[in-house]
Amino acid sequence: MAITTVQNSTAGSPDSVLPLKAGTVRPAAAISSAHWTSLSYFNIYRIALALLFLLSTTGYGKALNFGGDHPRLFLSVAVVYLATAIVFQILLVWRGNFRAHLSAHVVADVCAITLLQHASGGHESGLALMLVISLAGAAVVGQGRMILFYASLATIAILSEHLAQVLSGRAAAATFVHPGLVSAAYFATAVITNRLAQRVLANEAVARERGVRLANQYRVNELIIRDAQDGIMVVDPAGVIQQCNPEAQALLGTQGRGLRLDQQSPVLAQALRRWREGTAGARQQIEFPESGRRARIRFVDAGVPGGGAIIYLEDESKLEERARQLKLAALGRLTANIAHEIRNPLSAIVHAADLLNEENRAPQRARLTRIIRDNAARLERMVQDVLELNRR
Repeated sequence: MAITTVQNSTAGSPDSVLPLKAGTVRPAAAISSAHWTSLSYFNIYRIALALLFLLSTTGYGKALNFGGDHPRLFLSVAVVYLATAIVFQILLVWRGNFRAHLSAHVVADVCAITLLQHASGGHESGLALMLVISLAGAAVVGQGRMILFYASLATIAILSEHLAQVLSGRAAAATFVHPGLVSAAYFATAVITNRLAQRVLANEAVARERGVRLANQYRVNELIIRDAQDGIMVVDPAGVIQQCNPEAQALLGTQGRGLRLDQQSPVLAQALRRWREGTAGARQQIEFPESGRRARIRFVDAGVPGGGAIIYLEDESKLEERARQLKLAALGRLTANIAHEIRNPLSAIVHAADLLNEENRAPQRARLTRIIRDNAARLERMVQDVLELNRR
């Protein structure tokens, strides 16, 4: 199974990676700091809403007619609602169980807005619609978890409040249609936001997996570039060096990465500009004044919008050394072949001398055959020395 890697955000180095199987994503239940931040923003809205309710009890908010039936109840609930929201904001510092926090926030909204609506004369105040915003916010922050439960809780609260109005004679039984429609809006909000939250989760999972694959591909490309024998440099359309392996750094005489090419190597930047303008070919030879070395360069279009380029640099001194090594290897093979070719007739000469010595044992012929054998042995030692040198 293919294994991909993702960079560790705390490492600060491309070498620090975390393994992750391709095709797997982080569980949806994982709560990140972004969830807590969203919940904090949601609670700031709650604080602002409570302040608005408090402001409506002053002379500036009399036109809203909030708390017309029970002004003291409205004021008390608004104060408690504001205090509760502030406590929630403080408790968010310690975090803890995210679902418990979110549920407490929604329950506070349901209780407070239901009581505020009761103090304002029931469904005619329109405050019940404020719970639609609370339910939508809870669905987005909690990514759809328990949203149907919250909608049911809000529905029970609003219907119970209207039932109290009917039993007290402040509303007719036929007016249940309005709170019923509001309750339907709660469930519609719950279903729609739940679908949207699930789609957001799916898109987030796909984006996370693609990020893992891109991080892994980036790491592989970086390793390939770093371990290449020739110099490789990647320049973005703005002329900034994005990748630069050690061989290219040695040729340029600088670290290079993250810097502008024209500042690090004006000669190479000029060659790149001529290639882009079409006045020079993709293959050129230049000398780097920074390091005093000559190189063969080759430009390749990076295939990105704006004109990014990949630059391959071959050090001519290394090319010459490589050619010299090839020549030495060829010379070694040639000497080995020559040595073998000498050894074969040499063996025949020694054998013939032995036969002559056996046929005629005259002192003069013995001396001549000894001379032949001695020189043949000398040639054999030379052949052995050549072969031994070739093995080294």
